[in-house]
Amino acid sequence: RPRIGIGLRLALSYGAIILLLVGLSVVAVLKLKTLSETTKQALQREYPKTALVNEVNSQLGIAALAMRNALIFSEDAALAQHQAEITEANQRMLAALATLAAQVEDPLGRDLLRRMQTVQSAYSINQDDFIGLLNQHRLSEARNLLIVDLHVYQTDYFGLLEQFSQHQ
Repeated sequence: RPRIGIGLRLALSYGAIILLLVGLSVVAVLKLKTLSETTKQALQREYPKTALVNEVNSQLGIAALAMRNALIFSEDAALAQHQAEITEANQRMLAALATLAAQVEDPLGRDLLRRMQTVQSAYSINQDDFIGLLNQHRLSEARNLLIVDLHVYQTDYFGLLEQFSQHQ
């Protein structure tokens, strides 16, 4: 039986270790590429949706606060300012929802978006009624509308936005 010299054995051992290191490096590079693609997808596709949902959430909060403030500070000048805030917040919400609708492709996301649009529609109608009551200085009726109807829609809207955020 032929004997392999120590030099050859060392060379084969180091060669095997080097091959293992090269193989490990290739696997690591492939895993990093997969991680890079996942990160790129999250930043390019998912983050803009999250930013839009946050914009809708923020504007909904601004509109809710303006409606409450309109009841507290019911002078005509303050009322006009709060109505302008509500109108601006609604325009921003609708723009963000329209942009979001163009970006959502998956069935669950589309369903949540459809439900948000339904709540937005009902919320908007009640909000218009609220503003009409404020303009007529029927503050008691406006307060009841805010507490009984609008608050429920706001809560539903915030809940749907949270579900959509979790979905993303």
